[in-house]
Amino acid sequence: MFYQIEDLCYRLQQDVRQFSSNLTPISIIKPSSTTNRDELDQSFMYSQLLKEIILDMPYDDKAKKEYADFCRIQYAGNHQRIEVIDEFEETYQPSLSIWWYTRETFIYSTLNKALRNQDTEIVIKMGFFLRDLHCQIEQLYSKMKNHDRLNVFRGQGVSLIEFDKIKNSKGGLLSFNNFLSTSADKDVGYTFADSARQNPDLVGIRFKIEIDSSVPTAPFTSLAEYSYYRDNENEILFSMHTVFRIVDMQEIEDRLWEINLIVTNDDDPLLTNLTKYIRDEINGSTALHRMGQLMIKMGKFVKAEEFYNILLDQTSEDDHENIAHLNHQLGIIKQQNGDLSNALEFFLKAFKIMKQHLSPNYPDLAIVYHNIGLVYRGLGEYPKALSYYEKALEIEQKSLSSDDPKLAATYCNIGLLYNDMGQYSMALSYYDKACEIQQKSLPLYHPFLSTTYNNIALAHKEMGNYEEALSYYEKTLELQHKSLPTDHPLLATTYCNIGSVLNLMGKYSEALNYHNKTLEIELKSLSSNHPSLATTYCSIGLLYHEMGQYSLALTNYEKALEIQRKSLPSNHQDLANTYNHIGLTYDQKDEYSKALSYYEMSLEIQQQSVSSNNPLLATTFNNIGSVYASRQNYSDSLSYYKKALKIRLTCLPSNHPDLASTYNNIGLAYTETGQYKNALSNYEKAFEIQQRSLSSDHPLLATTYNNIGLVHQKMEEYSKALAYYNKAHEIQQKCLSHNHPSLAITLGNIALIHKSLGDYSKAFDTYHKVLNIMEKSLSTDHTFRMSFESIRLWFRLFIVNDLAPVVFLFLWLAINIALFIGEFLNYHHSRSYFYLRSLIFDGLSIARAAGLCLNFNCLLILLPVCRNLLSLIRYILPQCITQSRFRRFTKRLFDQHIGFHRCIGYAICFWSILHVGAHIYNYERLIDVHNEYQSLSSALNLLYLQSSESQINPFDRINSNSLHIGTMLRTTAGITGVILCICLMIIFSSSTSLIRRSFYEIFWFAHHLFIIFFICLILHGFQGIVKSQINLNEHNPEICASLYREWGINQQCLIYPRFSSSKATSWIWLCAPLCLYILERFLRFIRSLQHVEIINIIRHESNVIEIRFRKKFMSTPQPGQYIYLKCFSLSIFEWHPFTVTSAAEETYISVHIRTIGNWTNDLAQKFQMYPQDIPRLAVDGPYGSAADDVFNYDGVILIGAGIGVTPYAAILKHIRSSQSNHARL
Repeated sequence: MFYQIEDLCYRLQQDVRQFSSNLTPISIIKPSSTTNRDELDQSFMYSQLLKEIILDMPYDDKAKKEYADFCRIQYAGNHQRIEVIDEFEETYQPSLSIWWYTRETFIYSTLNKALRNQDTEIVIKMGFFLRDLHCQIEQLYSKMKNHDRLNVFRGQGVSLIEFDKIKNSKGGLLSFNNFLSTSADKDVGYTFADSARQNPDLVGIRFKIEIDSSVPTAPFTSLAEYSYYRDNENEILFSMHTVFRIVDMQEIEDRLWEINLIVTNDDDPLLTNLTKYIRDEINGSTALHRMGQLMIKMGKFVKAEEFYNILLDQTSEDDHENIAHLNHQLGIIKQQNGDLSNALEFFLKAFKIMKQHLSPNYPDLAIVYHNIGLVYRGLGEYPKALSYYEKALEIEQKSLSSDDPKLAATYCNIGLLYNDMGQYSMALSYYDKACEIQQKSLPLYHPFLSTTYNNIALAHKEMGNYEEALSYYEKTLELQHKSLPTDHPLLATTYCNIGSVLNLMGKYSEALNYHNKTLEIELKSLSSNHPSLATTYCSIGLLYHEMGQYSLALTNYEKALEIQRKSLPSNHQDLANTYNHIGLTYDQKDEYSKALSYYEMSLEIQQQSVSSNNPLLATTFNNIGSVYASRQNYSDSLSYYKKALKIRLTCLPSNHPDLASTYNNIGLAYTETGQYKNALSNYEKAFEIQQRSLSSDHPLLATTYNNIGLVHQKMEEYSKALAYYNKAHEIQQKCLSHNHPSLAITLGNIALIHKSLGDYSKAFDTYHKVLNIMEKSLSTDHTFRMSFESIRLWFRLFIVNDLAPVVFLFLWLAINIALFIGEFLNYHHSRSYFYLRSLIFDGLSIARAAGLCLNFNCLLILLPVCRNLLSLIRYILPQCITQSRFRRFTKRLFDQHIGFHRCIGYAICFWSILHVGAHIYNYERLIDVHNEYQSLSSALNLLYLQSSESQINPFDRINSNSLHIGTMLRTTAGITGVILCICLMIIFSSSTSLIRRSFYEIFWFAHHLFIIFFICLILHGFQGIVKSQINLNEHNPEICASLYREWGINQQCLIYPRFSSSKATSWIWLCAPLCLYILERFLRFIRSLQHVEIINIIRHESNVIEIRFRKKFMSTPQPGQYIYLKCFSLSIFEWHPFTVTSAAEETYISVHIRTIGNWTNDLAQKFQMYPQDIPRLAVDGPYGSAADDVFNYDGVILIGAGIGVTPYAAILKHIRSSQSNHARL
């Protein structure tokens, strides 16, 4: 608790300083850095360089004003801070730098944050103050009296990672990357360290720093006389980036350590060595020159350009060498920013000056040649690029030693050019030369070496050696981590390269992780409109494209496009590339018009910005050709493919892989048009090129093998096709991930071949592998798109095949529900049943509602089996409908009559169970009222004593002790109810497919129990157990129910309630269907008496017999219809359905019968004696759906399996034998 505002302010001040202290970055230099400088902490190296350059830079009062103006913008709206800034601008002098630093207003916080985050822009703006503060500390240090030994302390928290580094660097160096505040009071150090360890992510450290004032060291001073706060007599301030040696360390308490440091002296060998190495990294005649170089090295291109423009304005026109150098540096900056046209302009200015005013072998001329070649390479003008590279190499070979790093850089760039030209072996030979020089002349972890490794990886990637490429990219990454800041753009490039290789290998999630790392670095280190950001978005878009997530791909392409439109000229090639990517995605989405429009935008840019023979133009022609191929416009497709081929033959070497891709595309177009010889010729050219230029297991080779296999497959040369597909599969297994979609495509091709060869087991196994790959590799977006297409196809098929029966079923269910609810509410609210409800509650409503639905479904159950009626309606109704769609709808409805019959059967079972269950409950309630006394129920139970019309409970005359469940069987309703339940159980259980197929007789006879079922159903309601009140006017139940004790006495209830049995209604529902069914059976009986002439009996394989016969007065069966057969010697009752297999044009009717059940086996035995003994047959029909729709289309696909084979055979016979039908099989 604080009682004085001053104490509170002091404590807050201490807390702020503690927090800032814990954020102070530390650089640690291991002892091994004496022999291997490249293990040096990059933040230490860049901060030391920045410090040295700032201390050497000239400043004037203008710098102070610019910094004050900058701070006013930062603190706009903060009037108190603005006043302090105004005061600073008016009163600041170099001698007051410590005073202003310790005042801890805007300067302290801004400076420490800038140094901590290596914010070069702010550090440079505060450069004058940094120099003044360092100089004042240095001046005061020079005046200090010598002390033998001085110990100072600093307490702060460090991360667990930094702590481990310190523990492993005993004897090494340590630097705090800012001005370091310490205290002569060790308790102050302990307090700060102890406070820091309260954070579980930090270790509390008390640094004990030993100073030997007799030895020259980094400057430091006491703040006692110069601080803004006069009580700082114990505070010692070291200048920024002071370096200490780690001597020892010991643990004080848990997560609290003391580390002993000693200030290094100016002659420390390790420090001296490091300082020389760091200074050698940056050359320049002035501090501004060195600062410009440092900014380029750190990737701060905007700031670098600012410095070089200042230098250019300050340089005399006669200083040709310096002007050439500055133009060259500006060219490098433009080149790094992707502005190749302006970069070329600056390089050519530098070249012109050097040519006119300097010697022809001037060393820097080689660098300019080199960079001009680099720009021409970027513009796709490879011959010009190679020419300038060779000029640079010629100068360097004369003026430099054979192991000079500059020579290695030229070899690298020539290698990259050959890489672009598809000559990967030549590229690797130049990379090897570069690598050999760099390993001799550069430290092991130098950034240049990492660049060469990156280039080698690129060549291996293009050759398809993905594992080798990854290995070199990982080497690149290891070097860059040790030599570059964590947010350097080169690190981002390497992450992007690794992501692209993983993408090609099908490892999409890993690839996305690396691309996101790239994006994270570039968003921090580059401007929001930097072209490299657009490149990264394009790479992420390509990845999502490969994953099938086309919407995400387009999102990233749009981000790239937005940046490129802001930062690049409207005719820049990067824009054309992005348009190409977007077009490719729309092509995959089957949105061909959009794809074509983006390809045309790309083409328009390229025709303006590159030569007519540029390979990039060929890529766009190739893409346009692919769109036309997707549209099956193969003539236009071939035209664009040939344009692409013409350009590539002109500008690329004869074995460039892009030529092979073009030949492959031309081959595909020829394949689709049936020109198989031309297709094979182009595939062979592609294969020959790929064999020369690519590794033996490159995925593009697999693509060519697949294409050749496809041609052989179409030519029905299945063995050759299988051999090529297997070669493709073998390559893909080596170089792609096991879930790569390309593997699924190849395996799908192999499965088709196995199927064509009749090897169905192998085909099935291979398809199973394809399914597993697709399930694992397809993205959510891709899966959703496929699912959407499947749903759309399913919906279309549903409308064609199942809409009619589903709509009819829906109406039927709606009627059932409406009847149930209506009847339930009727009995629930009816005054006539008020007293009966008071006895059995809503058991009455449920039973009566279920009974009504049962009657309704019993009305319908016979209609679907009235075959003659259905055939008549099916024939007449479509004739009255004009639209073919509705005719088909009606026919499909009648074709599902057996399914509807089953649904009604299930409904009858359901309503019966509900009806029986409700009545069992009602019976229990009617028994229970015998045990109730002094209640309305007991009063109602005794009404039978008044008169027979007053009886409401059918069991009230029976002794309650004699009442049990069997009492129900004494009633007509009870007996018929039990019989109904037994019949229903037998009919339902015998309807299962197992019994119906194997024991058809049981099924047939059980189903004829419906006669008993219907009789009992009609009798069930005649006893009239359910009674309603008939004297509602004389006796109001709603009033008298509460006055049951005063019935016969009270004026309102003088008359007792009287009841009467409800009328039976089941017979009303059943009369019409029974009459129709009797008529149906009569027609069947008449037709069964007609003579059937058996013409022939033929036995086929698989226990199939064919019966051919003739019958007078029988309509000719159409394909798809069926008839019923009865064999009198087997049964006089049983009829069995069989599909007609004869065509309408044949002179006989035939059926094919497979002997799988009792009846069919017995029938087959009866015909064994044919023709000596011919059993008598009866035929009824034809019935069912004729397959007349088959002949309404130009082409149809018929799939027959199992029972479907018989109508399939009838349709084929009809097509073959019909003279009027010119269909082609």
